[in-house]
Order: sequence, then C-alpha cells, then structure tokens
Amino acid sequence: MTTTETRSCCPTATGPRAAGGRRCAIPSPSRRHRCYMSRYDIKSILDSSALPFDGTAKRLKETEAAASARDHTGVLSYDIGGDAHNAVSMIEAYLRANKMFVDKHEPETERVFSSYLELDLSEVEPCVSGPKRPHDRVPLKEMKSDWHACLDNEVGFKGYAVPKEQQGKVVKFDFHGRPAEIKHGSVVLAAICSSTNTSNPSVMIGAGLVAKKACELGFEVKPWVKTSLTTGYVVAIEYLKHSGLEDYLNQQGFHVAAHGCATCVGNSGDLDGSVSAAITENDIIAAAVLSANRNFEGRMNPLTRANYLASPPLVVAYALAGTVDIDFEKEPIGVGKGGKEVFLRDIWPSNQEIDEVVESSVQTHLLIQEGVRLHHGTQILVVALVWRLEFMYTLS
Repeated sequence: MTTTETRSCCPTATGPRAAGGRRCAIPSPSRRHRCYMSRYDIKSILDSSALPFDGTAKRLKETEAAASARDHTGVLSYDIGGDAHNAVSMIEAYLRANKMFVDKHEPETERVFSSYLELDLSEVEPCVSGPKRPHDRVPLKEMKSDWHACLDNEVGFKGYAVPKEQQGKVVKFDFHGRPAEIKHGSVVLAAICSSTNTSNPSVMIGAGLVAKKACELGFEVKPWVKTSLTTGYVVAIEYLKHSGLEDYLNQQGFHVAAHGCATCVGNSGDLDGSVSAAITENDIIAAAVLSANRNFEGRMNPLTRANYLASPPLVVAYALAGTVDIDFEKEPIGVGKGGKEVFLRDIWPSNQEIDEVVESSVQTHLLIQEGVRLHHGTQILVVALVWRLEFMYTLS
C-alpha cells in the first residue's frame, strides 16, 4: 500500500509574511516552489519522531530547506534538552494559540495550510552522493554500476577515464609488516563527521550499533583505512559512552579525533605513507566516505579523488567493506567468525533497536551538564593578547 506524507508550510497563512513569518523555500520537483512560514517553524519538521532532536532541523534556515509545524515529539525535544517544564508548556500553548501546532489526533480536515506537497514513502530509498559533488545522488542499489560507469566516463564530475584493461588492477603493498592491497574504489578514508549529522542521535546510535554487530560477528575495518569520529557536540560522545557503543566504534577505529571541523573541511591529516605511495605510484582512484555535506575533489584529502557522502551508519559499513565497488544487497561486506560471509543486512540495526537505545541513553542531564560546561568554560589558562590599536596587530 502506498504511504504518503503531507509536507506543509505555514498553517493558516493567507499571504506574504503571514503570522509575522519570513520567506522560505520548500524542496519540490521543480525546486521553485516557494511559500511563507512563521519564523518559529524554521526549527520544525513533520513527524519529528524521526528526529529526536532538532539539531539537524535547526540548520534548515541555512539551506532554505523544508519545514513545517511543530508536533508533540518536536515539543518534547525541548523537554529532553533540559528546558524548564513551564517554558515547554508555554511553547506548546503559544503554537496552539497561533495555529502552528500539529496534533495528529485532530481531524486532518481541520488543518489549513497555504500549500501541500505529497511524498510517496514507497519511493524513498537509501542513497549516497558523489563522487565529486554533493548533489550527484546515487541510489545505494545502483552504487556498483554507477562506480563502474564513473571509471569508464570521460574525465568530469562523473568520470575518471580509466582504461578498461586497468580498471581491475590490484596493488599489493606492505602495511607495517602486514600484507595489504588497494584498487580503484578502495576506501582509504572513512569519517563520521559534520556538526549537522552528529547532532542527530538516531544516526549516531545507528553507527554505533553497526560497529557493535560487526564486532560481535568477528570482523573489523582493515587497518590501512584511516577512520575518525569528529562531532560538533561533546554530548554526542556522552550518550555513545552511556550506551556502551563508543567502545565498539573505537574497536572499529572510529576514535574521537576532535569536536568541531575536521575532515569536513579537509583537516583529515595525511594517509599512512605506505598507503599514499601505493596510490600515487600506481595512479589509483582511492575513495573517501564521510557523513559531511561537501565532497568536492581534493577537499577531504588530495589523494582521495572519489569522495562519497553517506549517513554515519553507512560510513561504518563502507569502512568495513573497504570499497565503494560493492552491491550491498548481493555481496558480502566481510568474513566473520568461522569464515561465514557477512552481509550489510546482518549488521544493520532496526528502527526499534535504535529507538530503544536512544530512549535509554539520550538523557536530559547529559545535555544540561554539557550546557553548564560550555557556559563555565575550562581551567585552561587563556593568554591575553596585547593589542596595539593604532597598528591593528598583536604583540606576543
């Protein structure tokens, strides 16, 4: 049965800047559908149950993405975030009074919106973006064929012009005393990063569960794949610790590298010398997979000419597979205990598994503690700089 979701903008709006709103854009097939919405709607998203916190939704303003009225789960995010209960109640009361609150228990006919967009959920499918631009979407089921097309195509946004006879080339090298090999499409850099993606507990918990299931089945990321975990918020690591999933991410090589901008903006650091040599000496089209929002060639690392954007759980999956040249539906991503082949479906967590961990681990006191720490600062001594105002530079 086809399921549809109605995305809307500015309930009860009757004209430009209705309800004291601001102009915004909603994605549509034509990418030209524009409407008006309340400034309070910019942090909301329909059916917020899919997004326990609005760390992702709050960045809608930056990209002029879609937004809609608040619902029960959206208001609950304020409560979980540590806001005073009376403030949360006031927010809901205000939204209801101004007809900007969606109560799914009320008849849909009573909801009035300036426009409607329908999304057929049966057509939604997992995807990645790449290899050189963030808007080059590739459905996951087509990734393998798309990669081979990229090798064939002329040099461009979707092409590398690798001769047919060289596309299957395998380069063997020594990685600190261990035999290793790479080929076109080998993943040499995998990073869970982006302050946007790492602010969403569901995908972070999902990544941790993928790592955990892989550990339990007995296989790990190859040591020559450079892995890292960089969050925009310290609290993301706190709930990973609380859930016990940080240990599994560490075991797969996803150690915390920093809190802030890193691989997203090219601060990935160098690859291991032996890996770099294998790539440059053999003209290998090496790949990076990361949960950022930009993947222009050379941005992540000068040696990864193919860069794919994916969700944090998929970043872990591709790191385990060690290549983007794979069909996850048909091919195993590794070999586990007893030589048994392991497929993505064997380590992919269900929504229920993710929700259970989120509910038990993402707790109000963690966010409150982090808020206090941010406001109070640390004991690190900050050296005051002496300014020469007339010259506008500092004296050390």
